[in-house]
Amino acid sequence: MVLSAAIWDSINVVTIASLLGWLYFACWSLSFYPQVFENRHRESVVGVSFDLLVYNFTGYTCYMLYNILLRYSPAVKELYAEAHPESCPDPDNCIPPVHDADLAFSIHAFILTTFTIYQCLIYEQGDQEVSAVCKGLSAHVILSIFTVTTAAVVRIVDWLWLVNYLGYVKIFISLIKYIPQVYLNYSRKSTHGFAIGMVLLDFMGGVFSVLQMILLAVHFDDVTQITGNLPKLLLGLVSVVFDIIFIIQHYVLYQTSVMEHVGGMIVSDYDTDYMQVHPFLPDVAEREAGKPLEI
Repeated sequence: MVLSAAIWDSINVVTIASLLGWLYFACWSLSFYPQVFENRHRESVVGVSFDLLVYNFTGYTCYMLYNILLRYSPAVKELYAEAHPESCPDPDNCIPPVHDADLAFSIHAFILTTFTIYQCLIYEQGDQEVSAVCKGLSAHVILSIFTVTTAAVVRIVDWLWLVNYLGYVKIFISLIKYIPQVYLNYSRKSTHGFAIGMVLLDFMGGVFSVLQMILLAVHFDDVTQITGNLPKLLLGLVSVVFDIIFIIQHYVLYQTSVMEHVGGMIVSDYDTDYMQVHPFLPDVAEREAGKPLEI
């Protein structure tokens, strides 16, 4: 059988979209590790916003449940087919726009965020703590999810309504979660302790994620490839915007040019946070006064 050009074109587009999906999964998944390694190397979490971690934990928990329920729950898939007949002409075989990479990323993100929070419990914290605003918002979010879940159980709303609400929570958290880290960098006039490798990988992941959705929407002339998964879309767009801000903070506004040779090692981004974890290093004032290093 000879496949037509249109079929080959469709196969190629789907293949490219799948590749973009796994590329964004790889970038976003790998983006968690630079911060984990940075914390382990310094034995400190000074410079990492605790608010960001709390928001990430809440957001990725919601996003993981959103993907699992939308992908595997028969009841939710049936309700989705009824709500989106244009993208699900056959309700019995409806596949919501949740790809393997989406599911894998959300589970991986939840696990790595949980591990990073564990690091905050065992490593040097400085004077950092979760803010009252973050505690209040998180408590309201958890209460609202419990309320909507209860409403779904007693059939005041349907299960798709609950799943969509989890997605809206993720969207809300994505819009605000980076603000504490931006402010922390600004207040310290430094990005030391906040792994820039995480930001660069996160930026690439956001670009690949949005490109995948646009490619599928244009090829199939189906806008629900975008609107049917708003949490994924806004997660990608918001990540790109804030990553650009972090890149400007790190490479332009708070660039550190000091490079010290200490005991045969090059120490960059030298500041007081590093001194707190490694008190054997010479004091900054002594270094600037020209005193010899005593190792």
